[in-house]
Amino acid sequence: MKITPIEKDAGFLRQTISDLHEQIDLLSMLQDISKQLISRFDFNNIISLFLGMVKEIIHYNAAALYLHDEQKKCWRLVDRSGADDPELDAIDIQSSIVQWILHEGRWSPLNPEHRTKNSISILPLTGAQKTMGFLLMSSHADRDVFTQSNMKLLSFVASQASIALENQTLYAQLHQSREYIENILESINNGIVTIDMENRVTQINKNATAMLGLPSADIMGTPYHDTFDAPAVAVIDAVRKRTLLDGFTPETVHDFYPTTDLKIPVAISSSLLREPDGTSIGITFVLRDMSASKEIERLRQLDELKSEFVSNVSHELRTPMSIIKSYVEAILNQVSPSDYHTQREFLHIVNNEADRLSNMVSDLLDISRIEAGKFYLDLEEVDIAAVIESVVEHLQGKSTVHTFTTDLSGSLPNITADRDKIYRVFLNVLDNAVKFSPEGGVVSISASTRDDTVTCVIADNGIGIAEPDIEHIFDKFYRADTSDAGNISGTGLGLSIVKHILEEHKGSIDIASSPGSGTSVTIILPVFADYDSGSRTDT
Repeated sequence: MKITPIEKDAGFLRQTISDLHEQIDLLSMLQDISKQLISRFDFNNIISLFLGMVKEIIHYNAAALYLHDEQKKCWRLVDRSGADDPELDAIDIQSSIVQWILHEGRWSPLNPEHRTKNSISILPLTGAQKTMGFLLMSSHADRDVFTQSNMKLLSFVASQASIALENQTLYAQLHQSREYIENILESINNGIVTIDMENRVTQINKNATAMLGLPSADIMGTPYHDTFDAPAVAVIDAVRKRTLLDGFTPETVHDFYPTTDLKIPVAISSSLLREPDGTSIGITFVLRDMSASKEIERLRQLDELKSEFVSNVSHELRTPMSIIKSYVEAILNQVSPSDYHTQREFLHIVNNEADRLSNMVSDLLDISRIEAGKFYLDLEEVDIAAVIESVVEHLQGKSTVHTFTTDLSGSLPNITADRDKIYRVFLNVLDNAVKFSPEGGVVSISASTRDDTVTCVIADNGIGIAEPDIEHIFDKFYRADTSDAGNISGTGLGLSIVKHILEEHKGSIDIASSPGSGTSVTIILPVFADYDSGSRTDT
């Protein structure tokens, strides 16, 4: 039967359409393969998917995947698939034929000398610039796997797997770099916050979340206006505005409130983040907790004070000891045994210096007990008027240039207190009034009762205290640095101990003074204080 030209053309068109459908199906399949492989970033997932696709195409019996180890510069077996095949293990992957196939970069059969029923082939995995690895496969020799279609499919699958492995390597490096940067940020003592030009948080470390009082650092991509509290937003807004104008800001200190009952001073500085072409892409804020710096400064000052204290104490102890030694030597070697008047005069001096030494040692012991938490009160009923009169009588015998006046109005009530320590309080304050009135004068003591408290006021007309020194006058080891007080002995501990004793008695002390106009000290003690542990109170 003769085929007409129209029938011939129709047959040609049907074949063309069929071929086109096949090409479309192939392209769709290739697109799906590419999408599945390239969208993966997990190494094991990529390998598993690649081996599965190859097996689906040529139905191999066994396969061994080798990748290049960049560090050791060798091929490394990373996975096996299918049944065990001794023939695969017998292949010398360093042989010249294997190296030639890898150089060519095409799926090729490999005919070993002792091949039996299996056919061995190698599928190279070639990346953009180098061979990344190869798949060694074993399939039935009687199965015709080396078809044009399989060649195209395996070549495409291998290229897409190579791209996926390269992407995975880059992704792993990027992830590792990000973790490295995050570790660096977390190891920095300061708080670090970065935002983009849309005010979204792009990076924040834990120190910053702690200073800002945020529950977690999981706020990346969120505008800081939506996560920071109002005071912090106001500060960041101001710093951001100046940074956009000047490119940076020097440190400025602001108070932050991580919790409602905690305030910390934070120094904030900032700088613009720029692309290589100079385009601004964000801002970095550096937050520095100033409380730690202030604590270091306090400790440094305390260390300086202690060093000065040791120097002062050494001097203060050496002076009375030298005087005692010199006068005792004079009594022993120079004063006649029959000269009782001179002996008594020298012994009086020795006695005064011994008292001075005793007071210094008492100060040192008391401050040591206070710092160790071993300072306690032995409570009893105390006649406060008798204590004051006893201190005045003691000091009258030591000074001939001072006049003591007392006004213990009415009948002062007895108080619950530690008698020895209250005596110590008045002795220290009155002794200071004498010492800091070197020209003499009147030292007045008045006491009165009001609202279940006893108020005592001790005033002198001595050299006085400058206003900057008054706020530090109760600090341990502190001594006012004035020329008038330069020759007056002391360790700088007395008033600190006095204040501690009064506070333990639930009392208080206040000082008013000005240079050249004397000093007034007000002491307030409760008649009955609410002590916790009976007659002895450990503090």
